[in-house]
Amino acid sequence: MPLFHFGNCLALACGPVLLTYKYSGLAEYNAFWKCVQSAAFYLFVQFIKMLTIATCFPPVDESSAFVVKTEFLKNTVDILDLVGLHFVITRICG
Repeated sequence: MPLFHFGNCLALACGPVLLTYKYSGLAEYNAFWKCVQSAAFYLFVQFIKMLTIATCFPPVDESSAFVVKTEFLKNTVDILDLVGLHFVITRICG
């Protein structure tokens, strides 16, 4: 009986979504694969950002003074997010 209940709940929860996905035309455009590619590229960009910050910028001591130039350069690494987003929109999704 619990197995039947599990199957019934699974069919009621996932069935309408799968049927809508299959028969609405989304399956023809490989939308799921594009989401997977975009997520993988996002993880790659975050890894590159982490490596850049860890490699190029020294750790800051709490006793040292605040250096605006160093902090500005650390924040410019966030431009990689914009470059990654542009790549995903133009090459993967577009």
